[in-house]
Amino acid sequence: MSEKRYEVSVLVPIYNVEKYIEQCARSILEQSYDNLEILFIDDATPDNSIMLLRAILEDYPNRHVKIISHSENRGLAMARKTGIDHATGEYIFHVDSDDYLERNAIELCVNASQSGQHDLVFGNFRHIYPNRSVEFVRKEASSIDDMVCDILIRKQPCNIWGILIRKSLYKDLEIPSLDNGEDFVTLPRLVYRSHSIGFVKEFVYNYTHLNQSSFQFNRLNKKNRQDYKQVCLFLSNFFCNKMLSSDKYQKAVSIMNLNFFASDLIYSYNLKALRSLSFPKEIFCKEYLRELKWTHRIM
Repeated sequence: MSEKRYEVSVLVPIYNVEKYIEQCARSILEQSYDNLEILFIDDATPDNSIMLLRAILEDYPNRHVKIISHSENRGLAMARKTGIDHATGEYIFHVDSDDYLERNAIELCVNASQSGQHDLVFGNFRHIYPNRSVEFVRKEASSIDDMVCDILIRKQPCNIWGILIRKSLYKDLEIPSLDNGEDFVTLPRLVYRSHSIGFVKEFVYNYTHLNQSSFQFNRLNKKNRQDYKQVCLFLSNFFCNKMLSSDKYQKAVSIMNLNFFASDLIYSYNLKALRSLSFPKEIFCKEYLRELKWTHRIM
């Protein structure tokens, strides 16, 4: 008897999330879509996340679940890569272990993929804060090239979670080991490789802003800024040949690098120094950008 083929592999890296793992795990285990394999990647978490997870799994004996363990902490990017290497599904669906899904999230994405033969399906999502939630509706791109460029210049969010991804897009795709920018370095290349992308109008994913050990609370960290610089260099090199034949890509990569230069300049200052900065009222946005581009060119 041949082993069952699972259509979607849900990948969940785990590190220091004992406060959030139950909500995340149950939101996946209770999905309306059945043809799932669920892979939890234990990235040598030092807390009780895995013990709690094993207790939760006892309530769902009919789900196909594996826990894959790293002997040492390797970071989010490598934990996801481990999941990809072990996944057997036709599609990949990433979930961060402090976030959670709507009950029909994967079913909606699979239906959209099958109806349009899409390699990637994007859904809408919510930002979850302690006292409120904010809905984010994606702008549907008119072409693959437009979607890639919109991600590079941050007109589109660059998250890898909450997206149905055909696994074959990952074949021979280099995944750098980074603590910051692992989504940004990967998503535009996946979109570029795809033949068709689709969108789900419903909200499928809930991105929480509660875990203070996550990157969002540590983006001023010098190591994170250095990683992000490496991401920009990596993407610039990847899209180099595309830039030669496309003004659109050339402009997008230039704006991406300029955005990094501007943000790194700001994050390099401490708050006291930032408060002391002032700009004459006569300097408008366009003039500031021209000056910033000139400075970037000199550097």
